[in-house]
Amino acid sequence: MPPSNKGDRPRSAPPTEPIPDHPAISAYQSAFGRTPNAIQAKQISETVTDPVVWQQVLTDWQANGWKENGVAKMLDRYCKATGAAPAEAATPPHILPIYNHPDLTDEQRDRWIDRFHHALTPAEKHAVLARLHKEHPLSSTQPSQSVTHGESS
Repeated sequence: MPPSNKGDRPRSAPPTEPIPDHPAISAYQSAFGRTPNAIQAKQISETVTDPVVWQQVLTDWQANGWKENGVAKMLDRYCKATGAAPAEAATPPHILPIYNHPDLTDEQRDRWIDRFHHALTPAEKHAVLARLHKEHPLSSTQPSQSVTHGESS
């Protein structure tokens, strides 16, 4: 039987980014015994200002047995409880940066569109776009892709 190429290539670890030192991140780590990824940690540190409400969200999450990696949904619950707007509320996510990205092949574009559509919350969609721009940065010679929502040029 011929050898399988699947799994023969070593997987490179994603680059690690420093996790912000924030009480809400510490509370998350204490509650779930794990550290949020860099994007989740950034969202937590930018959104959570009330540690009592955040702790209640974490406790409710544990009591319901929900997945600890659902940080975007935890933050949505936190924002509803506090009446605060999520950090990304000012800029709703839009798929056009994926469609308009000049450096993606058709296959790559389809994968990124699929990832965007599978993201359930605005925070998750923003995370997909952030990852796209990290993995496929626009070259400095490319004009910036600015999109005005609701208007066409």
